[in-house]
Amino acid sequence: ALNTIDTTVYGWDAIGNLIEGTTGRFVESDEELRVRHAASVRATGAATVKAIRARMLAEVQSIEYCAVYENRTNAIDEFNMPPHSVEVVVSGGTDQDVASKLYEVKPAGIETYGNTDIVVYDDNGDGQIVNFSRPTDKFAWVRVSVNVLNTEEVLTVEVVQAIKDAVIAYSANINVGNDIITQRFYGPIYAATSGIGSITVEVAVTATEVGTPVYSTNNASVARAELVLFDEARISVGGV
Repeated sequence: ALNTIDTTVYGWDAIGNLIEGTTGRFVESDEELRVRHAASVRATGAATVKAIRARMLAEVQSIEYCAVYENRTNAIDEFNMPPHSVEVVVSGGTDQDVASKLYEVKPAGIETYGNTDIVVYDDNGDGQIVNFSRPTDKFAWVRVSVNVLNTEEVLTVEVVQAIKDAVIAYSANINVGNDIITQRFYGPIYAATSGIGSITVEVAVTATEVGTPVYSTNNASVARAELVLFDEARISVGGV
């Protein structure tokens, strides 16, 4: 209860709470405002790609990621989308909530596409099949080879674990549909260690956790409805 006067003011003798208070929050930062504005600027519209995404993010509980794609041509496109269709790739939210909101905000007469199909009942009580995509899990493998040590520095204690931790930390930046850019692991690894003069980073992606990785220094392509998962068990470090 707020019943103690912290700063004395002449003539103010007591304070009391008549009802329970509500905890407030700090003033919104500029960066928070920009993020919220970008996500909600189209939230009053519908049918367009930007409006569909904004409505899904703003109005479906627990959505963590949403991307919207469209095929406006008269032919099946390179992603196997039917002509004049829309695909929503979404993680989070229940299947029924996602499908219901998508049916509400999609353009009339436009087909939905994706790897998940849910029945939504329209105003006439008729069942309508709504498709959208849930990200398919893929499994990332990373092999780090230490080629040369830097004798002018002291090698990091537990350097193997430090390298693995750096890979895992960077992997948090990789979201649905993001390719694995091999070169981007170098900076975090060097920043987390000392005593290393040269390394080689190779990556691979498999469909299952027990797949056989084919490592390469090239970038690993990830489809727009796929999410690569990283785990310390699939990171190997050699040369130290």
